[in-house]
Formats: sequence, C-alpha cells, structure tokens
Amino acid sequence: MASKRPIDMADWLRFSAAGLPRVSPNGRWVVYVVTSSNTEENRNESHLWLYDTETQETRRLTAGPKDREPVWDPTGSHIAFLAHRDGEDACYIIQPDGGEAKKVSSKLDAASNLTWSPDGKSLAVLAFRPQPESAVADLADALNPGGDGTAFFQDQQESALRLTHRYPFRFDAVGYYDGRRKHLHRIPLEGEVRNAEALTEGEYDVAAYAWHPSGAALTFAALRDSHDTHAQMLYHLNLHGERQPLLNLKGEVSGLAWSPDGRYLAWVGDDNSYGWGTENHLWLYDGQSKEVRNLTQTLDRQIGEVPHGDVRGAELLAAPVWSPDGQNVYVEYHDSGIGQILSVSIPTGEWKPLLEDFQGSAHSPAAAADAIYFAGENFYHPAELFRVDPTGGVPVRKSHLNDNLLSELEMGTFERLSIERAGFVIEGWLGRPAEFNPDKTYPLILYIHGGPHGGFGQSFRHEYLMEMARGRLILFVNPRGSQGYGQAFAAACIDDWGGEDYQDLMAFLDHVIQQGSVDVKRMGVTGISYGGYMTNWVITHTGRFAAAISEMSVSNHLSMYTHSDIGVDFMQSEFHSSPWQAWERLWERSPIRYADSVTTPSLFVAGAEDHRCPPEQSEQMYVALLRRDIPTGYVRFPDAPHGFSVTAPPEIRMARRRLMAAWWKRYL
Repeated sequence: MASKRPIDMADWLRFSAAGLPRVSPNGRWVVYVVTSSNTEENRNESHLWLYDTETQETRRLTAGPKDREPVWDPTGSHIAFLAHRDGEDACYIIQPDGGEAKKVSSKLDAASNLTWSPDGKSLAVLAFRPQPESAVADLADALNPGGDGTAFFQDQQESALRLTHRYPFRFDAVGYYDGRRKHLHRIPLEGEVRNAEALTEGEYDVAAYAWHPSGAALTFAALRDSHDTHAQMLYHLNLHGERQPLLNLKGEVSGLAWSPDGRYLAWVGDDNSYGWGTENHLWLYDGQSKEVRNLTQTLDRQIGEVPHGDVRGAELLAAPVWSPDGQNVYVEYHDSGIGQILSVSIPTGEWKPLLEDFQGSAHSPAAAADAIYFAGENFYHPAELFRVDPTGGVPVRKSHLNDNLLSELEMGTFERLSIERAGFVIEGWLGRPAEFNPDKTYPLILYIHGGPHGGFGQSFRHEYLMEMARGRLILFVNPRGSQGYGQAFAAACIDDWGGEDYQDLMAFLDHVIQQGSVDVKRMGVTGISYGGYMTNWVITHTGRFAAAISEMSVSNHLSMYTHSDIGVDFMQSEFHSSPWQAWERLWERSPIRYADSVTTPSLFVAGAEDHRCPPEQSEQMYVALLRRDIPTGYVRFPDAPHGFSVTAPPEIRMARRRLMAAWWKRYL
C-alpha cells in the first residue's frame, strides 16, 4: 500500500461537493447537484447527478457547466432545473434516463427558487424584472430623452448610469438593483420556449414562496414596509395575479412549504426580537384554526443555518420539508458546531434529532416515504449524499465523489475544547499536524468567523488542513454572539463588539497556550467580515501576534453605516444607534480609532465588488498602518464580492491562498 502524502494547496481544486438532494415522488431516484472546479476553463461548475435507490448506483445526468436547483414534476418522470448556458439563465427539463435537456423558458434575470406546480402544467421561479418607479420617473425621462421610464430601467443594466430610489440600492453578489425587483414568475409548459409571466409586480421584493397543493394559488412573503427591512407579510396569490393578505409577521421568512393536504403552512423565520442576532425557528400556521405556533421554541437553537466549509456544495435558503404523509416536518439546525436534521411531529408537536453518531454538518434534507436524504460533511470529508431512516438512526453515505483523492491524503486531527467564562461555556477546536509531537512547539493561527452571528463547526475546511500539513496549529473558536448555543448566547455580543467577545477569544487562546506546544512568538490571527473586524480589533488592542491577515473587514462603524449594502439596518440592530444619534459609541468600537497602537505586521484583503464590507474599510486600516511605518500590505481583488474566498473562479481563489501563504511564511 502506497504511503499517504500531505494535503497541498492544489488539492483544494480537486475536491467536489454534493448539495440540494431532491427525491422523486415515487422514491426511486434522488437528483442532487455536484459542484467542482474546472481549472482549464477557470470556472466553478455544477452538474446534476442521479442516485438510483434500487441499484445503489450514481451517475452524472447533465453536461453543465452551471446547472442548479433541480425539481421533480408530480409524476416523477421529468426534472426541471435552472442553468446558465449560452450566456444567459433559463429553465430546462430533462428525463431521469438522460438525453438532451429541453429549454422551456426564455432568458431569466438572476433566477432562483424554481418549483413545479402540483398539477405539473407550469413552473414558478423568482427572477428580477425592471420596475419603473413612479417617484423617479421624471429623472428617468431626463436621463433617457425621447424614451420612457420603463425603457430607461431596462437599458440601465448595460449602462454606466445609475438612478435609484430605494434602500438597499445595491446588494452583495447582485450589484446595483437599477430599478429591478425580485418577483414571482410562472412558466407555462405548453408549446415551445415561453416567456416567464410575472405574477407579482410593484416596488417590493418577493423573499420566498410556496405552491398551495391545489395548484390554483401560491403563498409568498414580502416586506410589508419598504423602510423596515425585517417585518414581512404573507400573501395568498392566485394565478391571475390577485393577492390577499394572509399573515402579518414580525420578522423575516427564509422558506415556505404547505402540507400535502393544504391545511398547514410551515416556514423558517424569526420574530426579530434580537434583530440580526435573532434565532430562526420553525413556525406553523393552521389554516383551519388560524393559529400560528413556534414549533421549536423549546429547542433554543438556530434553525435553517448550519456550518459550511470551503468546498461548497449547492444550497438555498432553508425551507421546511414535509413527509409525504404530512405527519412530520424536517429542517436542518445548528447545535454546538454540529449541523443536525430535526424531525417535528405535527400531531404531537414533539421534535427530535434524526442523526445518531454523526459528527459533522448536515444540510438540505429531502424526504421520501421511507428515507431522508441530505448533504453531509465533516472535518475530513467534503459534502456527500447521505441517507437516514425517517425515524432516525446512523446515516449511510451514498455518494463517493472524493474517495480516490482522500485515500491519497494524510490529514491532521481536530480536538474539541471548551472553557467557562463570564457566564457562558465557550467552545472551539484545535487542529494539529498529522506528525504532531507534544514535546515540540508549533506556530499557531487563530481563525475568527464572520457574522458576528455565524458559527464554526465540524465542516470540511481545506485551508485549515493545508496549514496543519505545513506544521502549524489551527485554532477556531465560537465566542459569544455565535449561533448554535442558544438565543442568549447569540445575542450576547450585541452593542458589545470588541468587548466580551474579544475577551472570549483571548481567554481561549491562553487556555490552549497553557497546554503547551504553542510557539507564542509565532502566532497569527485572521478572519473574514466580522472576523476581519475582530482581527482589526485584536491588532489594535494587543501586540501578541506576529502577523495578521484581515479580510473583507470592518474598521469604521461610522462609514460602515452608509457604505455597506446592509449598513443601516445591520448597525441599528447591532448597536441600536446611528452616526447622528450616537457617533461616540460607534467610534469607540471602531478599530481605526486605535490604529496608532498597532505594532503587528498586517495584510488587508478586499474584494472590489464587495458591497457588504466595502474596500474602503480595509483601505482605512492599510493607510493608517502605512503612515506609521508598520509592515503592511493591501490587495484588492477585481470583480470580487464579499464571499469570493469560496465563490470566485479558481484562479482568484488560488491567488488569495498563495498570498496568505506568502504572508504567513514571511512572519511565522
């Protein structure tokens, strides 16, 4: 047997990941999406794969290169999916036995959330459409002499001109809205390629929707007030575009699903009680009694969001999944670093985790009468297709996308650790090299997650494994503010960024150092988004690190409020204030205020198209350190949105990795 080799940087682009499994109505087939990297074409690809539950065989179904969101028709004889081909998004249909996919829609703008009608005669999809806004019609006419407002908003996408009258006026990975609104469309399936018919219109965006089992109507969620970016309304909509209010909600909805008999409507969402730090729950509306219940109130865990690694499978905003008999609802949830699948009984209201002996992260459940399928990953394996019984048990892996590559590789190990501090138990993980020797000392890199209401967990991160293979310790911690530990924990950093959350990280680091094996003169710190903020805060409040890499960060809350695509709502939620209400408080918790204290060599990384944490946030820190002659660097990646570290084309992702490796090598 050949000896194994250390994992290296190039291996990142050799991995594939499974995601979004969907089960055929008869339970025979499971279609799922496999994402991979095409280094020759410098692009990320996604294809549909099919698992045969009778033969246990898997095979690739579509040619790609960017096929996504498969859905079965009610008979199980056809699969509809979205694809980017010939330079445009459109909808296609293919049979499970293969053959050529048939295009059934004309061009769609940023299409998502494809579903098949219960009668099988049409499809529904969310897509952008131009929405001439009456409030700026005269300005649109002025910018487009001889035309009209509608023409201006249609043409604006190809123009450098920008005219807006809404908030937010741009969004990360979407760009400037330019009068576009996300609306619900219907694609009739009679005849040849058809234009998608708009079922909704107006100056609002549809956030989520679901077909009613009758097929005669849909239910959708949209903001009830354009000035409140959280509170949404549920509407009932017939196929003629006539809508009626159904429910007035306090918070946001991420996914809707009617029960098979049409009595119950389930959704994943929050009640906005803690702003952006509010846990999602599973909610149920009873169409007979008109009552609304929180089915997971006693669980006190984040529903619908679980940890993901850096080899990403396809995913959508979480929606509840009904069992075929309508007796149970399945959702994913985050519990202390584990991504679990939850089963909730509708008759009794009781809930239970399904997965036994599962140390990893499970997401995107799909239900058949005799099985639940999901995508699952762990520290040592990217996401694959798994099966578990509907009553629970030990899940069984059904796909083998990465077995050959993983059989070659030598991995390090991860240990779960915890400390008690200031009223909470703080958890984290320490990664050690495969050839770890407790009598030696090693450089250490502290990784800090984004959010702040995100959370690390037991997911596959090639970056960590690669650094461990280079002889470094990797430490990643869930300080207060992280999801997965209950509502009180998730909300504990609100109005206290850089306070107890910072102390949690430093105390955890001290705990690891006390165990030995850490070379305290060769420690690095890094993070993205809020992790970048905290990296900035760390270097302005301690000189204990030999190097830092701050990525897509926040440095100045005063400018973040107006520059970020979510700045107004997010900052109001996290600090309960604005620059003109309490600038002193926002300035006090801005790392740039303390830039004259930095002694740590620090690299700042930004994406040119990052609207979440705009480049100017990184540039402020870079200029401040540059003027003080602190060793520093600044790299701005072109055409890169906020999440480009895992979503950008392979060349950009690898360039970022090489950059980080060079910085760590120089200082660690």
